[in-house]
Amino acid sequence: MVKKQRKPRKGFTRSAKEWEKSIATHIGHLIDNLKGEDILNLIAAGICSYAGYVAAKKLGADEIQAVGGAGSGLIAYQLAKSMNLIAGASGTAYLAGLGILDVWGADIAKIPQDTFEKAKTMPFPFGFGQTELPLTIS
Repeated sequence: MVKKQRKPRKGFTRSAKEWEKSIATHIGHLIDNLKGEDILNLIAAGICSYAGYVAAKKLGADEIQAVGGAGSGLIAYQLAKSMNLIAGASGTAYLAGLGILDVWGADIAKIPQDTFEKAKTMPFPFGFGQTELPLTIS
């Protein structure tokens, strides 16, 4: 039996036109293999990443920290669509928090100082009598 000879592979020694054809072919294969669900997941992941970025910027983060916020939004999206109840709930709660920060900003999370002082001295029953709340502000 005669063995079919393979043509030699080009490797990295290609002309610009060959590179363009190769990249266009790979992109074409990728697009051909995409399903509608994949496109919707990509759009939703992009929206969640953007929400994480905007929330981090509204909290006063610089660009590098804001990119971390985008990553956390993407992780929260992956958790939210998982089939595990606890992971899905935590991802959904995180995305809800990002949405609240995106809409109202960091002002909603600020507690007025007089309210904090009242809560700090308020007695709280632990079952062994009255004791003060161990609250600190930093």
